[in-house]
Amino acid sequence: MKISPSKKLLPGAVVVGVVLLGGAALMVKARMADAGPPTYRLVTGQDLTYSVTYSNNARADFSALLPNDKSGASPPPTTSNLMQAVQSSVTGKWVMVVVAQDEKGYVLACHLEDACVSLTAGGQDSQEQAEVVRRELEKPLFVRVSPQGKVLNVRFDDSTQSTSQNFARALVSSAQFVVPDAAKAKAATWETTEDDTLGKYAALYETAPESKGDKKDASESKEDKGYSVGSLFRKTKVRYFPASAGTAKEAPMAQTIEPDTNILARFDVRNGYLVSLRGSEKQSVTLAGQDVAQSESNIAFKLEEQGSLAAKELEALQGQNTENEKLVKAVGLYVAPSVEEVREASRKRTLGEETMGTLLSELAKHQKAGETENAELYLKFRALADLHPESCPFLGKLLAMVPASSLSFRIVGEALAAVDSTEAQDALLFAIKTRPNDEDALLRLIPFLGMENNPSPAVQQAMTELSVSSGNRLVASTAQLALGGMARSLIKSSPTRSAQIVDKIVVQLQNAKSPAEIQQLLLTLGNTGSTRALASLQIFSQSKTIPLRATAINSLRFIESPTAENLLLTTLAQDGEADVRLEAARALGFRPMSDVSFQLQRTALDKEKNANVRLAVLNNLYVSRKRLNELKQIVEDLIQHDPSLDVRQAASRIKTQSPEIFGKAKETV
Repeated sequence: MKISPSKKLLPGAVVVGVVLLGGAALMVKARMADAGPPTYRLVTGQDLTYSVTYSNNARADFSALLPNDKSGASPPPTTSNLMQAVQSSVTGKWVMVVVAQDEKGYVLACHLEDACVSLTAGGQDSQEQAEVVRRELEKPLFVRVSPQGKVLNVRFDDSTQSTSQNFARALVSSAQFVVPDAAKAKAATWETTEDDTLGKYAALYETAPESKGDKKDASESKEDKGYSVGSLFRKTKVRYFPASAGTAKEAPMAQTIEPDTNILARFDVRNGYLVSLRGSEKQSVTLAGQDVAQSESNIAFKLEEQGSLAAKELEALQGQNTENEKLVKAVGLYVAPSVEEVREASRKRTLGEETMGTLLSELAKHQKAGETENAELYLKFRALADLHPESCPFLGKLLAMVPASSLSFRIVGEALAAVDSTEAQDALLFAIKTRPNDEDALLRLIPFLGMENNPSPAVQQAMTELSVSSGNRLVASTAQLALGGMARSLIKSSPTRSAQIVDKIVVQLQNAKSPAEIQQLLLTLGNTGSTRALASLQIFSQSKTIPLRATAINSLRFIESPTAENLLLTTLAQDGEADVRLEAARALGFRPMSDVSFQLQRTALDKEKNANVRLAVLNNLYVSRKRLNELKQIVEDLIQHDPSLDVRQAASRIKTQSPEIFGKAKETV
């Protein structure tokens, strides 16, 4: 087989995976070795052509992650932008050429010929995109595989679009067939760790019995193509390794992928190549315990021709590979998207075809119906403000006019607060300055700015002025607490600005006279999480005034310092006031649980006489998920022996809600 510009190349990626995975083995050296364990034998210059058929049907529905509306009904599937359906398929020939080999494995140049590509999204054919994929995968792509056939990385032409790359990686990964390493060469079963487009997974390979259909197919292949029948193997994806999804302002959600595979591969153990691979696989994806996506794929590839590439054509491919290595970064089958990419894709999916006009109309309709919250509408406005920052000034004006208790105020305010942009902050700031005497509105708006990941200098200045000069004590104290939160957000991105905020608060604390003013400033320092506040908090942690001592102890929660940790643990164990010990326990709940902390909190739990403190410590130990055997014993002891009904019930709930730790409850007859 020759690679010539006159030939129509199929989306190389699709077959790339097919041949790559099992393909590395496919390019075999036709030498007659004694039959033995499956081993790849590839020779530079070999080329193989496989017939390939691949299809994928993927569906996603993220509406399950949202709370239902007041009526209990979920968003209709025909209108929700949280739902997607994509189908793709390719048929053609997969051509694979071994361009290099070394101790690390092989480099394969792959492309598709006589390709037919189909892409459908949301029920609409994407013919233009399918043509782009077909055209781009006609170009050779270079795949590095290990001696066992595991795909290590792929390099595309630098002009290849991301859609085509994703398509190619999906095809390559679906056909991956990895033989055992030398240590397990004679085993009838073996396990490997591989990657696909969803992540890293464990795979099990085992010999498979021959059915009548398998034997007939193998016999026909031998007669028509002249290669050895080979042995039949079954591949099973056992499990995917854990992953998480989320962004800075969104708590990471546990992601679980459940595979269901039925793949058979015929491998010529005598000559060392893959003869065929066919089967299907399914994946179900859950986020935060909710089913959000399913994918079904079918693949079949079969060796059609073998040959050797002409010396000049091989030399040209090798030169292209060398140049490609210098200019193009290799990527794996699984390419984890950046936080920015995840966020942008999520926002685009959520916003769909909505505009400012359609969203405002929808908001007015829901507000007229008397709704007080609407999660899906909030997500759409957040997407609008993030993807179209030019919309933020108008949203700020809207926020300056509508009643503080309205649905519009809540949704627009929360949407702007969730967007990390100067435009969104300026919009919130405009609403604050426009309503200087509206206590209700200010008490809702100011905390939004206190939660910003990267507050602007203008926002910092506005909060400073409000905290000092506002005639409303509640507004001033709220602005002060927001300043503390800003100082914490700026610790890494702008440590100088963070230090300036903290130092001013410390000076104010030193000059404070009344217990109420001191307590307010201690709370503000607690929001900063700064080690610059530690000395002041240590002083007040010894105060004879119980509320001040308790507040100072609680304000240590975010400070990353062994001194702060030791002070909290000592207070939990030794302070004579239950209210102070309770604040120590609560503060420890914000901190990572070390082995030392676990042991000391367990000891404190055994000795603690106050039920509220015991409840707080129990929660800390449970949330940490450390020392599970000890945790099980602690919970069982509390269920049986704790004098407080509240503690016994809390321990019982933990046991019931955590079958992965305590086992499933036995059914009673």
